Amino acid sequence: MRNIYRFFYVLPFLVTALFITGCDSDEETPPLTDKTVQPLTPIVIDTPSAGNAEAVTDTPSTTPATNIHGSNTVDATVILNDFQFAVLARPTKIMASKLVAPIVEAWIANAPTNQNPLSQLQAQTGITVTQIDRVLLLGSIPIPDQTNNPTIPEPQGTESEAIEAALTNGNTPDPADFESEPVLDETAGQKPPTLKYGAVITLLDGADIETLVSKLKAGGFKATTVDGVVIWQQSFIKQFAVHIQNPSTIMIGSKPELLQMIAGNGGDNALAKIVSSLNSDNLLAVATETKSVFDSVPDWAFDELFAETPQIAPVIAFMKKVDSSAIAINPDSDTPIFVELLTPDEKTTTDVFTQINFFASLGKSILPNQVRQFETNPNAQPEMIEALTMANTLVQNISVTTKDKTITVSLKTDGVIRAQIIKFMKMAIENANDDSTLELPSSISQ
Repeated sequence: MRNIYRFFYVLPFLVTALFITGCDSDEETPPLTDKTVQPLTPIVIDTPSAGNAEAVTDTPSTTPATNIHGSNTVDATVILNDFQFAVLARPTKIMASKLVAPIVEAWIANAPTNQNPLSQLQAQTGITVTQIDRVLLLGSIPIPDQTNNPTIPEPQGTESEAIEAALTNGNTPDPADFESEPVLDETAGQKPPTLKYGAVITLLDGADIETLVSKLKAGGFKATTVDGVVIWQQSFIKQFAVHIQNPSTIMIGSKPELLQMIAGNGGDNALAKIVSSLNSDNLLAVATETKSVFDSVPDWAFDELFAETPQIAPVIAFMKKVDSSAIAINPDSDTPIFVELLTPDEKTTTDVFTQINFFASLGKSILPNQVRQFETNPNAQPEMIEALTMANTLVQNISVTTKDKTITVSLKTDGVIRAQIIKFMKMAIENANDDSTLELPSSISQ
């Protein structure tokens, strides 16, 4: 579970990637001026052909411009006080989007049947992804409890007693056996975290209850009644439970949280208010009670994170000042990513905005230099140069603005860029299937 601390910061924020990209170069970064920030010309494809993005064409997006806020029909009473983040997704619409559909098609075509989660979902539940209208995923960061002192193995007698016993038995003791220091058992200093999670799945067409129940039984689930409510529990994962509210609504989660969700014990908290304000037109939205997340992470977990990824320390420092965050993702929109950070006061807003804007400018300054380095290196693979060029185009299209106590980070794209993304995702899927990777030339700073 320790590895989760490396990734928990991804949910609330996009700029991390920019900062890490900027820090990857050993080249000294010049002061940021209008002359140093010179974005490359965006990728332009005049006419589709076999060599440009798989001959993919795109028409002006019919998806409305991203508006992170609006209304939805989510039952906020399932959002408990213990939950720190929420993901609201529209699977059917996501799968049908012009960006995602060809990528999923390539992924399924290259995946062994027994490793295709879409077919596994249908086999295990009788429900297809295209039946799912909406998924509300809820959870909190699992933090293990750490005891005060790590466990040190108990010595078996004193050193002199051990040597005497060895001589008595006619053995010659090895000095190395008595010179090493006892090893601290780091894992013994931590208790496994308590996982708190839940999900509400809303179907377009009601599920066949008999089929679903038979699939649950075949998967090792057993029905039990708690306070008049029937839930299904895994025989080997006791805390994982399922509740069939009606043919169109299925709830899952850790057992204590699921029972509270069914009872409607939530809804009166900051996260519930954020989720209630999300626009149902967003295909994917992520809401985080950011302050609660960072307050719940102990110092030792941050120490581990910073030791492994020191570049993230300044990002964490200013993200601790953010009260809440929300991300809207609409793949086919010309504004596919829209991030909103809410701060407690104007001073904090200015501080956070300044730091985010710095990281964005840093990325915009460094990526063009890295592209030029690859272009002049005879050992650089054309695919890597093309990928870096596209990444640079995306970074140059990032915008950071502020109003009142809100900082907004958005990304602008168009049909050409979406076609390039499809091309590279297909390439990545094929490379993964072939166990091949794109390698950086040794002469390029990483």
